[in-house]
Amino acid sequence: MNPIARLIKRRRKALGLSQKELSVRLGLKHSNFLTAIETGKAEIPLGRWRDFARALETNENRVLLAAMESVKPDLLAAIATDDFIAELMRWRGRRGRKGDENANSEDDQNFDAPD
Repeated sequence: MNPIARLIKRRRKALGLSQKELSVRLGLKHSNFLTAIETGKAEIPLGRWRDFARALETNENRVLLAAMESVKPDLLAAIATDDFIAELMRWRGRRGRKGDENANSEDDQNFDAPD
């Protein structure tokens, strides 16, 4: 079972929810999609990881990491380094400044992408 399937199934059971009840929380029309996710036959849409975290009442980062590990394990392994995380935090800090009209322009233009 892949990491996101395992996390979803464990959290759902810990909350005492049926697949149908979790599907309702997620706004899914049919619980068979959730069944496919929990059995590893389908992937959660990466754009919905926050919805899954809220519905499962768990940490958003934990859901995102499990989803990434399930869908793109090589990418997650490549970016899960101290250097990358430090650069990501610096980048996020620059983008998050309020009242600084240049926070998103010059910094973004000078951001060095890897070759």
